Amino acid sequence: MTVVMSFSVNLKSMPKRAHHNYSVYILTNKKLGVLYTGMTGGLDDRLLRHRLGQGSKFTKKYNASKLVYFEGVQYVYDAITKLHIASFNRF
Repeated sequence: MTVVMSFSVNLKSMPKRAHHNYSVYILTNKKLGVLYTGMTGGLDDRLLRHRLGQGSKFTKKYNASKLVYFEGVQYVYDAITKLHIASFNRF
């Protein structure tokens, strides 16, 4: 038995977002031994998931849930660029 579902979206009825919100953030653990960089559209929800051990395998393994830096940007391209810069190895 094959079930086919279809739906249509009326783009004219959808509200246009005048402003987008993205955040680039850096987490660490209590020992300050690791850094985790991330990007999200909802920082408060994402931080909660990290603290509950559901954010990523890395943050769960190293218990990285302490926020040490965040920056809000309007466009996802800017967030990706900042994330790339923040992800370089530290010396």
